[in-house]
Amino acid sequence: MPPTHAAFLTLAQAGLLGRASKPPVPALEDPSQFEQYVLVWPWPLVALLIVAGIVGFFVLNRLGKPARLSLGVLGLGAVLGVAVALAASMVTTTRERIMAQTRAFIDAAARADALATDPLLAPDFELRGLGNIKAMDRARLLTIIEKDMAERWAVKEHSISTLRSIVDLPNTARSQVLVSVTPAALPYPLSSWWLLRWRLEPDGVWRITSIEPQQIDGVSSPASVTY
Repeated sequence: MPPTHAAFLTLAQAGLLGRASKPPVPALEDPSQFEQYVLVWPWPLVALLIVAGIVGFFVLNRLGKPARLSLGVLGLGAVLGVAVALAASMVTTTRERIMAQTRAFIDAAARADALATDPLLAPDFELRGLGNIKAMDRARLLTIIEKDMAERWAVKEHSISTLRSIVDLPNTARSQVLVSVTPAALPYPLSSWWLLRWRLEPDGVWRITSIEPQQIDGVSSPASVTY
């Protein structure tokens, strides 16, 4: 068996056997409740406002209040619910933008598209904590994506099962992603957790400043992986 295939097989088998025993990866902090339930996932609040309007309408009717008042409450609930839904659909939060760009980076890297990954990397980008060198720079990573990801590390299938992000400061953010990859060399999937750090550049674009592996199937420590 070629060395590359043997390495993939060892990682996959170890991952399948040891995945359940691994400690959980610390999750990024949750967003504020306002952002989560108004801008990102507003539907519970929308439903609550509409239901509140309907309940208010019937309660006021039972109490014999003027129809104008009960209809006003019903209308207010409906208007507020629609307003929240429209606001959420029109606003893209920074967290959502970071998650979308994280997904775009993973998808481009998996299909060995260096041209698509290039604009997402900051000039001072570093891949840290993987392998036998201190850090991998931007040029080296793009070469790996263009050549190795198209040949010896080619990906047959990939998926993202967990994706989170958090904005730390107005110009810095982090995203965390769990990626499952099936190499073209064999049918076994490998899963790995990665932490991406982002920076808002002067041109208004969020770019990745560093990537760090947090957990890789079949590997006791990401630093033990060689390339």
